[in-house]
Amino acid sequence: MPASAADDEGPLKAEDVYLSGDAADAAAQGRRLPVTVYGHGWHPAEHWGVWASHRDARIKALTGLPSGVKALVALRLHAPPGSVDPRCIVEIGGVEAPAQKLTHVPRWFVFEGETSGAGILAIALRAIGVYGRPDPRELYVGLEGLAYCVADAAARARMQRKLRTGAARQAQRAFSRVARALRLSPSARPGIARAANAAFAESLEPRPSDPLPSGEPLAASAADDLSALAPELAGRPLRDLFHNHAEEIEVRQFGVEERTPWGWLPTLRGVESLRGFCISRHPVVTTQIAINGFTLYRGPATVCDLPFELDRRVRKYVFNVWRDFSTLPYGRYEMEFRFVDTEGGVRSQRRQVVIAPPRSAELCGSSDRFVALPAERAGSVEEAVNALPSMVRPGRRAFFQIPIRNVLVMRADQLGDMVCSLPGLRRMRQILPEARLVGMLSAANEALARSLNLFDEIIVVDFPDDPLQRVRVMPLERQAALKRQLAPYNFDLAIDMSDSGVSRPALFLSGARYKFGFRPGEFRWLSSAFEGVTRDPLNGLECVPHTTKIMGLVEWLGAISKSHGEIVVRDDLSKDMLAEFGLGENEPYVVLHTGARIRFSRWPGYGELAELILARTGHKVVMMADEPEYRATLAPALQSSPRFQLIDRRLSFDQFDGLLSFCAGFVGNDSGPKHLASLRGANVVSIHLARNNWNEWGQENKGFIVSRRVPCAGCSLHHDPGECGKDFACIANIRAPEVFDALMRAMRGEPA
Repeated sequence: MPASAADDEGPLKAEDVYLSGDAADAAAQGRRLPVTVYGHGWHPAEHWGVWASHRDARIKALTGLPSGVKALVALRLHAPPGSVDPRCIVEIGGVEAPAQKLTHVPRWFVFEGETSGAGILAIALRAIGVYGRPDPRELYVGLEGLAYCVADAAARARMQRKLRTGAARQAQRAFSRVARALRLSPSARPGIARAANAAFAESLEPRPSDPLPSGEPLAASAADDLSALAPELAGRPLRDLFHNHAEEIEVRQFGVEERTPWGWLPTLRGVESLRGFCISRHPVVTTQIAINGFTLYRGPATVCDLPFELDRRVRKYVFNVWRDFSTLPYGRYEMEFRFVDTEGGVRSQRRQVVIAPPRSAELCGSSDRFVALPAERAGSVEEAVNALPSMVRPGRRAFFQIPIRNVLVMRADQLGDMVCSLPGLRRMRQILPEARLVGMLSAANEALARSLNLFDEIIVVDFPDDPLQRVRVMPLERQAALKRQLAPYNFDLAIDMSDSGVSRPALFLSGARYKFGFRPGEFRWLSSAFEGVTRDPLNGLECVPHTTKIMGLVEWLGAISKSHGEIVVRDDLSKDMLAEFGLGENEPYVVLHTGARIRFSRWPGYGELAELILARTGHKVVMMADEPEYRATLAPALQSSPRFQLIDRRLSFDQFDGLLSFCAGFVGNDSGPKHLASLRGANVVSIHLARNNWNEWGQENKGFIVSRRVPCAGCSLHHDPGECGKDFACIANIRAPEVFDALMRAMRGEPA
């Protein structure tokens, strides 16, 4: 029978607790622990414990007790991720316990049993239910810890205390990983630590079987009660969040998917970010990126904790590499991502990619991912990007960056489709009264369109249904001819009014800057798209007229054509309320709101900004902070200024609203208060990191939005800040003088 890794002689000591984490500690310190001998039905032992390879698996543990002694055996068991109703029946020395329900988080279970000859505890486990397969192996019950004692009250109590100590060790390990990975503030740590301890403080009594066997239906009343609620909103116990992560390489950012001569492929243009991570049990020391076999990047691996990983040896290694691809010739390449561990092992992933000429500022200048570096520059790409000035843009904005004067409308289908489009086309005339509308229609729709005077010009296109291929087809030579025919129109916008996606690719032939239509999930290359869905309660099909869907498409076009921000001033607030904050009725002041729910979206430059305001203006400064610890980050000279005050306590809504309503200027992060200040008509300067787009979440009224161009803009990081890999350069490198200048412009009412 194979033994686990240590192969020590001698029995397991009664009342001692053997955990996988302890075994890993012992190995790291050169110590050895007594271990269990595994019989039939197990995979080779791993550092965390061992997986059963069959539904029936056996263990023989030498105890040192006489034969025939009644014992209590504690087993720390779990099921692999993806399991459905996994249960385990445990039999020890002929004593069988009821089936116990497992989860993917290890838990202690205590069973009664009896030693056999030579003091051996013969333990048999039988897996019931559907067990997940997170890797190619057959996996059943996972065993992570073991303890036993004689079956008397005093021994049981001693073992219980040691099990709790073991649970505390597990909780501390878990809390440490979570705190590091989530970058918890000191004030948040005690609450998470208590939650971790509670999560691992499990009952040590034998767990009873569920009241109903698997597959037996609930009583009608219970089912009705549950169906009227939303169980998915109830959350899960913290311990259920812990699981084993599979080893993998994930490339999170890799150019933009584009149509190329080689098909749809990721395309790199100019300055780009290659960003992602590798999850590995073995320590990774080097990250390498090669293109067609030539090394593009080699650097030390950046480790990032996995907060809910059960195996503490499994780590995440992140990369965020900025490179300028503008010097490479246009073509298709193979890129390889390689991760080398301490033993020389290599994990790699190969991807096909196209390198193409850089994008133009005219088409992409509104995106913070667009980075254009000076032709003459010194230093690395990263140094050049970080040296660029921050972007300052107006709050008032619309989606279209150019006037919409020439519009192509596609209705290359049937007569009924054209009839359903009539209300939408008339509404489009109202939305774009100055635009020239050109209809690209099938022959079936031409006569009706001319009779209704819908278009300024009509182009009839031959785009028939092919009964064999069951789609509309247009040969390549006819496409090329149509493209040449459309080019002189210089369309600003092309719209496909068909709900079906059959004709959507024909928008490429228009040459329009903006492409618009239905089905955003299917056609991610559309500049803007609309999806309106209704459901028949039985067959799930649409149940509103097609005319209504087309009207929804056109109304969405109207919605994105202008800004909809409002200023709403409260008339029940008075400047008298400012006196409690030491502010005179006519004293100008600036509010600096330093907080944000997402910690890494907090700009670090508020102290320097406050000093600039005090030095260069006559305004007072009211700084607001989410936590008392913020005070320690401010210079003593700033705190002692009679024109400065820090509010680090919670205000009532009216107090908070009043301070924002009457301020001369407001500076804040990408969070709710800047939106409230904008609603009240304040001169707002908001500071945005590039996780989301500035033009999506910036305020919409007066003032400016400050952000930075970085090639990894749009990362959408939230719960895993360690994946950034650039120390949030997109907000850390916004300079206080830049924000001060934007604030002065906003308070003077200057245009962008």
